[in-house]
Amino acid sequence: MPGRVTFLNSHADEYPAEKEASVAQRVAAGVKSTAGTGSAVTTWSYDDRRGWLTGKKYEGRRTSVEYEYTPAGRLKLRRWERKASSGGRLVTTYRHGIPAESALGLPADGGLHRIEYGALVAGQQYGYLYDDVGNSKESKEGGDATGTGLQTTSYTANPLNQCSSIATPGLASLNGLANATNGVTVNAVATVRQGKCWWKSRRF
Repeated sequence: MPGRVTFLNSHADEYPAEKEASVAQRVAAGVKSTAGTGSAVTTWSYDDRRGWLTGKKYEGRRTSVEYEYTPAGRLKLRRWERKASSGGRLVTTYRHGIPAESALGLPADGGLHRIEYGALVAGQQYGYLYDDVGNSKESKEGGDATGTGLQTTSYTANPLNQCSSIATPGLASLNGLANATNGVTVNAVATVRQGKCWWKSRRF
């Protein structure tokens, strides 16, 4: 499959991010870093029929990063190599405005509306909506533990595709980490807690 990265040979202690863009043009049998004394191979896997990236494996690791897509080719899931706080592998879910996601009440426009990092965590959900030429129309953040209540910021573009106005919800989404046994307040108001995570939405 010409033009697709299949593996990369690099220094074992660092990922050569600066090389990633050019590798697709010149990798045939790997690219070796001159830094350090060791080397490790990163292997990319693709769908044989559609060419979509399906996995990325780091040498010496038992698991790999895996990708799943909708039938139309939109990224649906990413299974990370690292583990979530629950002990299982961390999964990022991408929610699109398609019939399969109609139960979430998303606009049926095919756009990416929500990104969920593992289990739904209050205050740590994000969504994006674009017009047909790529201008931002909406961004969403926040949300409660059920995936609702995200705060929307709207963007308007002029005929030159420049952002001409931004309408904010007038709310600040504050979140962080603290020991689960500790109380956390924002302006003397209790926050929403999920384990170590805390979140509070406040009007400004």
